[in-house]
Amino acid sequence: MKPRQRRYRLLADWKLQSGFCLRVSLYWLMCQVAMVGTVLGISFLGESFVAGGPQRLIVPAVLVSSLFLPIALFDLLKYTNRLAGPLRRLRHDMEQLAKQKEVAELRFRPSDLMQDLSENFNQIRSQLYRIEEGKDNFRNQSRCPEKPLPAAGGAE
Repeated sequence: MKPRQRRYRLLADWKLQSGFCLRVSLYWLMCQVAMVGTVLGISFLGESFVAGGPQRLIVPAVLVSSLFLPIALFDLLKYTNRLAGPLRRLRHDMEQLAKQKEVAELRFRPSDLMQDLSENFNQIRSQLYRIEEGKDNFRNQSRCPEKPLPAAGGAE
């Protein structure tokens, strides 16, 4: 087994991971709208948090909460990489098998998600190789003429 290698690409599968990032961004936007709506709602009720009214709270509150978006996105990318990386490797190895190329046994990193995929892929890979080997043996046997069996009774 190869020594554990660090994954250097943060975006292993753009289509998959960008969808997650878009969702987190939309969640963040909804949070911002709710926060601003709450502050404005309180101001319409006549409450005052600080001199100058609650409007003075909106800009600092939005700025402070905006600091969390890059943290959330980075964390999400790291997490989804544990899924996207193995799926990318599985897709590549399946394409190689489909092209009838030699493929090494697939092993995911211990921290990767869906470890069972590599086990299932390796079982299918082994069965495919056994079938191909059996077909090759059959072809080789049918090409080689067999030696004639000696005549019964030992006399020629």
